[in-house]
Amino acid sequence: MAQQWDEDPPAGDLFDEASDLLGRNVLTWWQDPATVTDPVVAQLAVFVCGVAAHRSLISHGLRPVVLAGHSIGEYAALEASGALRFGELLAVVKRRAELMAEAAHCTPGAMAAVVGDGAPTVARDVVAMHRGEGGLVLANENGPTQAVISGSVEAVEQAQAEVLDVGLRCVRLRVAGAFHSPLMRSAAEQFDEVLATLAWSTPSVPVIPNVDAVPTRNPDRLSALLRRQMLAPVRWAATSHALGQLALDAVVECGAIPTLGPLIRQVHPSLPTYLLTSAEALPPSLVSAAAFVSTSTA
Repeated sequence: MAQQWDEDPPAGDLFDEASDLLGRNVLTWWQDPATVTDPVVAQLAVFVCGVAAHRSLISHGLRPVVLAGHSIGEYAALEASGALRFGELLAVVKRRAELMAEAAHCTPGAMAAVVGDGAPTVARDVVAMHRGEGGLVLANENGPTQAVISGSVEAVEQAQAEVLDVGLRCVRLRVAGAFHSPLMRSAAEQFDEVLATLAWSTPSVPVIPNVDAVPTRNPDRLSALLRRQMLAPVRWAATSHALGQLALDAVVECGAIPTLGPLIRQVHPSLPTYLLTSAEALPPSLVSAAAFVSTSTA
């Protein structure tokens, strides 16, 4: 994720700043294969790469009119909007990942993606059948053909079998715990104290929060919703609807592979989406009226 952006000075400077603040070279750290499932590495990498991509792209003329991010990507969107400062958020993201890892260690959990036509309905029905058993919930409403369930390992495995029985795919995700589920409650309670210390500013452009998918520049609203985010489902399908209601020329996604763009196109097939892995890939036509979205991990 970082390699292409690191070649552009504004992004490279940000990676250096992150390395200084964290006390280690982040690019070397993140490239270690042993860290591939480490939630601290994953969340820091997604956050820092999202901010780096934004700084690189605006230095080349991109002027986003709205920002959004999926799960940890929302933190990158908030930084890019000017609502929160990078150094402060870097420490917060690190603490978020540590608390989630601790909760996952104490209460093992899993996540699985339900894939196919009507996936959100099937996922909701399966979750309803379990009536909260094993903390099973709908964690991500990503689009018409994709939803993610989260809960105890046993509950997710049972739900996978039930999804397969109705003819849809159900793919276990390579994550360390049951994110966006009640199994994260201990982490969320401790993290709320961390979020309460943040110093908010009014963002320069609207941000679309995960919790309600309603664009806003109100820092009090953004703060309140961020404090609910760890336990609430990510409403990405609703975010895609919100993007489609705006007068956008295109949506720009930063990330290593196309993830959010295809989900947005499921909701709004006529809205152009671009995956940019470096500033050199920025088309000149996208310097205004674009949305900037940041890829997620958990």
